[in-house]
Amino acid sequence: MPSSNPSTVITSVSLLSFLDFVIHIHALPSTLVVCSTREDFLQMLRSACQLSESVIPLTPEDGGNHVSKISLLIPTIHLLATSRTINITFTPTLANLRAYLAVYESPVEPTGLGVTHSKQGKHTPVLGILNMLDVHRGTSDFSAQGISKTFASAVDAAARNNMQLLVTELPRSEVLDNEGDDQIQYSEGKHWNEQIPLLCGSLRFGEGQKIWAGRTVEICQVVARWCHFRTLDELKEMD
Repeated sequence: MPSSNPSTVITSVSLLSFLDFVIHIHALPSTLVVCSTREDFLQMLRSACQLSESVIPLTPEDGGNHVSKISLLIPTIHLLATSRTINITFTPTLANLRAYLAVYESPVEPTGLGVTHSKQGKHTPVLGILNMLDVHRGTSDFSAQGISKTFASAVDAAARNNMQLLVTELPRSEVLDNEGDDQIQYSEGKHWNEQIPLLCGSLRFGEGQKIWAGRTVEICQVVARWCHFRTLDELKEMD
């Protein structure tokens, strides 16, 4: 993959902001891998829209109508055209994700859509992955060894297809609200600072089994071997 498009983790970003960014900067053909079921993703999307200030009143001259403040809900010609050029895949388990990445080939560029991407010559196709850390939780691969293996596979899949890898992890409160009490709530990208064991299959001990046995390392240190960490604002400035 070209050095101008390094594999990147986007930190501290909301679901709507991530989707909006991918739609507006991607080149054909691109893929978004969502690490959840389709139903859970739609629930996250609905919740994200409800939590946002989705409507604002117009002036009296506009008849008191309302307009969405969420760009994804405004059916512009550009949005309708470009959103159809992103292939979406759902991988609700770690096994699903790894199997998909192992054999991934970029989709054939669609024809007959009449789409002319204004930045086609400037950007590369995108392989976006949403909530890749989340599918490791609750498995024996929630470790430096397991997470490194998955990121290596994602980087390889993007590189052999000449695509830019974009990864992000939503704040835990944005994922689902009905998970068990043992799930730690993260926000503003703090999940990247979580301590994990070095090896797969490591045991927990202590009250609530929240302490890992043996040496641990921050997730960001593991992922930094494969990706750069950037905020959305930094990426927009580089664009």
